[in-house]
Amino acid sequence: MSTNRAFLQVVESGSFTAASLELNVSVATVARQVNSLEARLGVHLLHRTTRTMSLTEAGKLYCERIRTLLQQFDSVKREVASYQKDVKGLLRVHLRHSVGNQVIVPALPKFLKQNPNIKLEVTLTDLREDLVTQGVDVAVWLGSLEASSLIARRLSPGRRLVCCSPAYADAHGLPEQPQDLGNHNCIVYRAKSYDSSWRFAKDGKVEAVKVSGC
Repeated sequence: MSTNRAFLQVVESGSFTAASLELNVSVATVARQVNSLEARLGVHLLHRTTRTMSLTEAGKLYCERIRTLLQQFDSVKREVASYQKDVKGLLRVHLRHSVGNQVIVPALPKFLKQNPNIKLEVTLTDLREDLVTQGVDVAVWLGSLEASSLIARRLSPGRRLVCCSPAYADAHGLPEQPQDLGNHNCIVYRAKSYDSSWRFAKDGKVEAVKVSGC
């Protein structure tokens, strides 16, 4: 129970005793809350005698303003609380082209049917944007997540294969170890947050091999 609500209840109930019954607390508790509020404000809000109680001029002004503010506050709380019961609002999503086109975008009609109050804004990009700066709610990325405060969940394990066509193998031979790839014509993906390295893991150790291609 806040001091403001205790004060308003006293005014609306007409006495400390009636307010205590409405709030289901003791009369002393209500009086302590109102006294604390007056002490913080530095003014008397109520004229009190053993038989009567009335608002001071400051009390009338404070009562009018705080009642409006509390009504607005309660309205905002109800509006915000409704998001716990019903999923709604704008959802900004960043998706990689591959997983977006093949997996997630085809599933969106079903998702929107289940959540009709959601408005989606989907961006297909292979770049790792700053989610906070760009106002993105959720993103699907490939690879490990650098240390950050973002909440991440692994959706699926990733597996990559080193392969080539039979014609390329006949013409250039096959690499016997990762370092040999530096002498081969490789496909390099160039974009922000990506470098020209292929990474291989063995026995818990990761080795990055610089590759190039035309």
